Amino acid sequence: MKSKYPDIKLPASQFWKSFLMNHFRRDSSAYPKLRDYNFYASPNATMSGKNLINFYYTIDGYPSETPIDFRANIRNIAKVDVRVSFISTFEPTKIDWDSPQLRSKIKIWQNMEEDSEEVTSYNYFKNVNSLASRERRKASLVYLADACKKRKRNLFKYRTMMIVSGYRGENFDKSIFEINEYCKTIGLQITRVEEDMVEFLKAFSPFSIQLTSDVLKQVGNNTIPDEQIARLCNYSQGKIGKSGIMFGTDIHSGYTVYKQIKKRDVDAENILITAETGGGKSYFIKYLILQLIAYDYFNGTINDIEGSEYLPLANYISHNDKVVVLNMAEGQGCYYDPVEIRRTGVESLDTDLFSFSKSFTSTMFRVLIGEKLLNDNEWAEKIVNNAIASAYSEMGVVDTDMSTWDNSQGYDLFFVYSKFKGLYQECINLKGADESDLDLNDIYKLNPDYRDALDKVVAKLTEYFEPFEKGGIHSDVFRERVTLKDITSAKLLVNSFGMEGKSPTTVDKTQMALSQISAANISYLRSIFSKAQGKFNFKVWEEFQRWGQFPGSAMTIKTAITGGRKLGDVNFIATNNVKELLDNDRFAIFDNITSFAVGSIASQSTRRRLCEELSVLNLLPELDKTVLSKGNAESFESDNVLQSKYDKAFLINLDKSVSTMTRVELPSHISNSAIFKTGVDIRKEK
Repeated sequence: MKSKYPDIKLPASQFWKSFLMNHFRRDSSAYPKLRDYNFYASPNATMSGKNLINFYYTIDGYPSETPIDFRANIRNIAKVDVRVSFISTFEPTKIDWDSPQLRSKIKIWQNMEEDSEEVTSYNYFKNVNSLASRERRKASLVYLADACKKRKRNLFKYRTMMIVSGYRGENFDKSIFEINEYCKTIGLQITRVEEDMVEFLKAFSPFSIQLTSDVLKQVGNNTIPDEQIARLCNYSQGKIGKSGIMFGTDIHSGYTVYKQIKKRDVDAENILITAETGGGKSYFIKYLILQLIAYDYFNGTINDIEGSEYLPLANYISHNDKVVVLNMAEGQGCYYDPVEIRRTGVESLDTDLFSFSKSFTSTMFRVLIGEKLLNDNEWAEKIVNNAIASAYSEMGVVDTDMSTWDNSQGYDLFFVYSKFKGLYQECINLKGADESDLDLNDIYKLNPDYRDALDKVVAKLTEYFEPFEKGGIHSDVFRERVTLKDITSAKLLVNSFGMEGKSPTTVDKTQMALSQISAANISYLRSIFSKAQGKFNFKVWEEFQRWGQFPGSAMTIKTAITGGRKLGDVNFIATNNVKELLDNDRFAIFDNITSFAVGSIASQSTRRRLCEELSVLNLLPELDKTVLSKGNAESFESDNVLQSKYDKAFLINLDKSVSTMTRVELPSHISNSAIFKTGVDIRKEK
């Protein structure tokens, strides 16, 4: 059938003239000719009426480090009455690592690198581009292999079209120019659609998505794992979470960030919070504490190594709720006695309390005796076990009979110490005895090594349990006993260790170990009794890198962290020296982290190591900005002071699923109050 539209034939000269004019005028919104049609097109634009115009671009390549907010930055460049839209398509794909094609390609890359000229300072200028290309190719291979093999991520072919729309004129043309310049600056490869307009629109329209071969050949093909898709799809992260406590405000979108603490009582909640001194760590933690303490179903326990950081906060909360501050500093003699077997009335919890009393009693005596003696003499361990077993037996406690556990009430560490002396007296009484006169199980008591170990054990314990005039040179360690009522009745309890300005080398290691064990005991008991009341106990482990520096405390703290899930604990693990945790993760922290908030860390290598340990290496560029982007062009005015949005911001990962860069913003009269000040000196009334 013959078309009613006649063929239009142009001379070659006119065709090339038209083609060149279209090319040179492509960035001018005044071209092509204006019409009154609702919709019409040129080879490189679509128009509506005489005022509205649309330019189309494909994003064909990304730099090795793409700004997370590059879409927002492009939109911010656009002038008044100019809008930028993005349309992306995703096609599931897989990499056949064993395919002959890929193996051949990798082999070629290897050969190219082996044959390439060695790069030195003398030829660096000539080779810098090829070197960067090789390094990026290798990094991409490692990243994709890791994503496929280790993290089991799904891969997608990712394609994007950018549409710049607006009114013809100067603002539109300036927007086009500056968008192009910005993309060049950051290394983002964009290509203007100048032919096959209809096919491109079909390919990217959400109503068709007809990916023809002609279009696919012209559009950059970027293979990315699913963990990156959300970050590339949305220029604005939006609201994170629907309920819970506020973790701050997303610095890019301005939306609040929420996390529901303990969605289920069986959920583990171990939250790492780290930033170097001045990075806002304590400020951030106090912000969270004030929210949690407002809930009836939360109690709180703060273990403050420095000693004074949380006292103003405790004082504020004490106006409405019961707050107990325990001075656990060296020389104060504040301790918890674990010998009595406590009861809650909940059988499963009471069973835990039974084990708790015996194990922590043993731990305290082991600390007092010292690891060296326990390790050097095999009898020392048996002596500890025998003394504790003898003590509970004399109390009338039968392990398998819960009704007898109350018989332990009224007994203490001093009573258990008397059993050590009893064993010593037995040796004296058996001096000169014949083996044939002893029961088979008691023959070991004649062993000289046993007697030597017992002599050393009792001599060591004498320093702590006897009066000063009888050799108790450290008897002040057990001067102030903490009662169960103090522990369980408080809405908030603060263990203050008074280590501000001190180092582990300047304090008595045994005394500090005892204080830490007592604090761990107290934290555990508060969790047990909170659970019995249908509540949760959140624990703040401040200056966490300093825990475990004292003998006997490492295992105690590790148990508190790893065993908290059963009790419904929420652990906030705070440190200003995360490098120490990375170098020696004695508590298996990184195996148990469920969420984290990471602030400014000066060392680039530490930032990278931390991201690798947390399996979020893709978030490293954002974390870098907390150090490198302070006072930049993205700054804003706060209290008449120029601040970067990255200043005191935290890279937050919630429940291993969603990430955000967040700041805590409070009114100045609150943020400048004593509650949020760091290093406030509080004089406690006696």
